[in-house]
Formats: sequence, structure tokens, C-alpha cells
Amino acid sequence: MKTTKHIILAAALCFCSAFGAKAAYNGTPVTPNKISSSNYTSYGFTPTNYSAYNGWYAISTAEELYGFAALVNDGTSSANGVLTNDIVVNENVLKADGTLNGTPTHSWTPIGTASRPFSGKFDGQGHSVSGLYFSKTGNVTYPAGGGRIGLFGYSRGTSSSNRAEISNVGVIDTYFNGYFSVAGICGTAYSYTTISNCYNTGTINGIHNIGGICGWVESNTTIINCYNAGMIRGNHRVGGVCGQIHPSSSATNRITDCHYLEGCAVDGRGVVQNGIGNESTGQTTSDGGNMSSASAEEMGEMLAQLLEGDDSGGVFCAGNIITVYGDWVVTTTFVVPSGKTMVVGDDASVTITGTGTITNNGAITNNGAITANGTISGNNLSGSGRFIYNQLSDADVILSVTSYTYKGSAYTLGNGISATIKSHTFCGKSFTFDATGYTVSYENNRNVGSNAKIKWVGTSTVEKTFAITAKTITVTATANNKTYDGKTTATGTLTPSGIVSGDNVTVNYSSATFNNKNVGTGKQVTFNITKSGTDANNYTIASTATATAN
Repeated sequence: MKTTKHIILAAALCFCSAFGAKAAYNGTPVTPNKISSSNYTSYGFTPTNYSAYNGWYAISTAEELYGFAALVNDGTSSANGVLTNDIVVNENVLKADGTLNGTPTHSWTPIGTASRPFSGKFDGQGHSVSGLYFSKTGNVTYPAGGGRIGLFGYSRGTSSSNRAEISNVGVIDTYFNGYFSVAGICGTAYSYTTISNCYNTGTINGIHNIGGICGWVESNTTIINCYNAGMIRGNHRVGGVCGQIHPSSSATNRITDCHYLEGCAVDGRGVVQNGIGNESTGQTTSDGGNMSSASAEEMGEMLAQLLEGDDSGGVFCAGNIITVYGDWVVTTTFVVPSGKTMVVGDDASVTITGTGTITNNGAITNNGAITANGTISGNNLSGSGRFIYNQLSDADVILSVTSYTYKGSAYTLGNGISATIKSHTFCGKSFTFDATGYTVSYENNRNVGSNAKIKWVGTSTVEKTFAITAKTITVTATANNKTYDGKTTATGTLTPSGIVSGDNVTVNYSSATFNNKNVGTGKQVTFNITKSGTDANNYTIASTATATAN
């Protein structure tokens, strides 16, 4: 059993551990290729530039994922990408039964097209992509219709030594509805492609070649250690793992150690399908040692083994299965919703401490170790698990205003600053942020400047920057009458308004002049205004003021 530690779930429907070996992209930063495409802005995100390390594009936000798609689809087909964070594009895309929950805000453009196929390497590092949405069913190749749809649309390596590779990524809370070659991971893996350690729990719909992992497979493609727990629906060639495997005359495709949720794939006749919808003669795959269906509980155990890292644990939600893997510590309330089954992996441990509470409204199967120092309640309870949302990510915190006017005192939460911390939905239940263990600190939050900061520091650090702009001082000028002396010089007084009580600011004039030296009444006097004092830079003031005198 691994050392028990707190593992945090920071985004809806995601997991925290990583798969196996990591991509070797670390090194000296290099300048990434500039993304100039505007072709994909209509999908709701503007492609952005991001850091690259030895040729690998580091992707940590939804905008960067869209940017990577634009980069590949605009012609940089061999670009290498690595996820450095869980990506959430839309929230709550699917209902509990796997059907679409309204119309999401952002539509997805898959990575790679038939004319510009993805030929690089993509390592999810155990992260997930959540909330992808695509729904077009016209018989058009790409992308106007619904052909070749998935996280990746079309992949194609160039040789056995230069393969396209997609690895270590999960697609969750996602809805794809297309015409042909539709899948969670890759719509079409045409040749020399390797897909490994990937999984899908999203809903996949289409007409032809519809699969959980890949829609169409051809020419020396390998799919290994992949899982589908999502709902797959189509008319023809529908499979839990792949819709259609079709070799060229001299090529061999291979699917090894892949699994699909029992009954997940159904064709247009209402007939439940196996792992592959239509397998051409001569393939090295079958629903036997290399691929198998799994019950809900078995799928939970398989996902536990797939997701479990060397020193981490977590909770994974796939359909009605909540899988506990690794070593978990329950310090807050977690409810197993009605209709859900929680499976504690056989190498997992759950410790409930302090005020930790588990309420079971569903069913729990415990194959691991349970230590209950807190409260366990509910029916059918033979094990337990936990969910803790107490690690903020940058995307969780939204400042309602990012520019404030100087007010003479520090801006803090509740005193000028309004911040919203988003809630997350997990397995059909909404969770709000538990701030226990977090402290809030500030920098440069009183005086004018563009680098004022508010920080939340705990198991993670989130920093938001805001600006404080100068407060405007209004000035009323009064000019003194004088006897003609042949000069335009004048005198008077300035009365400022708007200075915060207690601030050290002096308003004066450097010169005051009549409009001419001649005798007259109601003559204009112009004052050139100055300000000084330790707080003077926090204010803005007009450069001149006018009055009249005789």
C-alpha cells in the first residue's frame, strides 16, 4: 500500500494521477511557432500562443488547446503537444444518463484533417479534456459536416519509425454527434498511428464507423491499453472500442488490451455490438485476450488500475461508476449519489478523518482497505470513498472587476474586491470550494499601479492581478483683483476637491497670468496647476484652471 496523502480534484470530472512514462519535453525553453490563424475563432475561443519546450507545445488552458488545433490544421501537422493541466472547455455537457444537457457554449474543432493530418506526438500526461462538443451530421468530409470527429479528427504517421502518437489522455463529459468516423479519441487513425493509455467516457453518436476510442482504423495502426465507458450509438459499424478496422493490402493493425463497458455500443437496429463494429479479414484483434467487454464494476476496477500512479490517488467518474484508486483521505463531506456505484480499487485505501463524512445513497463495493475515524452513514455500505474540492486552479477564480479607482485604503475581499469562486459538478452533484487551509494575501493593493495582486495560498497558489487607477481631483480657482502694473502676472487661490481625508497631497500653482496686461473687468486668469506630497501620484488633476478678476 502506498503512503497515504491528500490528493485533490481541482476540476469537474477529472483525475489527478498520471499514466506511466512522461513525455521527454523538459529542457531549455524555445520560441514557439506563432499561431496566426483566425479560422477557428468562430468556435468560441481565440487560438493563443504558449510556451514550447524542445519542440513540445505546453497546453494548460482551453484556449491553448484550440490554438494547438489551429496550428495543426493550418499546416504544422507534425507539432508535438503536451497537456500540463486538466482542460475544461464546457461544464456539465452531459446529463447523468449520458444525453446532452442543453447546447454548450463552445463547439470543438478536432485536431487534424484529411488534408493536414496530425503526424506529431501528443502526451496528455494523465490529464483529461472535459466538455468537448460537436454536433453536425451532414455527409461532408471536414469540418463543415460531421466527418472524422474526436479529440483528434485525423492522424497519419509517415513510417514505422515516424509514427503519429496519442497517449495518456482521457476525454470526459463530452458529446460528439457526427456523420462518419466519430470517436472519443480519434475519428480516423489512417496509418502509422499509435494510441495508448487513453480512455473515453463521453457520448458518441453518428451514422458510420462510430467507436469509443477510434472510428476508422487503417494501415499499421496500434491501439493499446485503452478503455471506453461512454455511450456509443450509430447505424453501421459501431463498436465499443473501434467502429471499423480496415487494412490496406499489405498493412496490419493491432488492438491490444483494450476494454469497453458491457452494452455500451448499440447500432441502428438496437443491437448491442462488441468491441469492433466491422473487422476486416486478417486482423490481429478479437474479443478475446486482446480485447474484452466489462461489467460496470469490472470497468471501475480496470479504470482504477489504469489511473493509479506511483504516489497518488483519486476519484474517477464514468457513467454510474465512481472509482476510488490510490490512497485517499476524507476530510469533508462526500455523498455517493443515488443510482451510482462506488468501487474501491483492490490496491486502494480510504481513510476518513476528523470531520470527514461519507453518506451513501447508492451502492459501494469495497475491495480495498477502509479506515473510518469519521462518520459513515447510509445503506448498503461496505466501503467508502471521498471527494475534496479544496485545491483552486486559476480558472476557478474570477474577479468581477480588474481595474479599480484609488480610494485611499487597501483593496481587499469585501472591501472593494469582489471575487467569484466557481463550483464544480462531480458525478451529478455540485460541490463548492472549501477554503480550509487557504490564506489570502495582497501585494501593491493600496496605491496606483497595474500590478496589484490578490493571492490564495494553500495546497495550490492562485494569483490574480488587478489595476488601481488614479482618482481625479477637481480644482476651483479664485483670482485676486490687482492695480495695473504693466504685467500679466496674477495671484489667487486653488481649492481642490476629491482628496481622501488624511492623504498627503498639496495642490498649488506654478504661475498665474491674466490674458493680457491691460486694464479691464472680468479678465480671464489662467493658473498652471501642480501637485505634490507622498500621495500625489494616486491622483490625476487638470494641468490648468481658470478664473476671472479685475
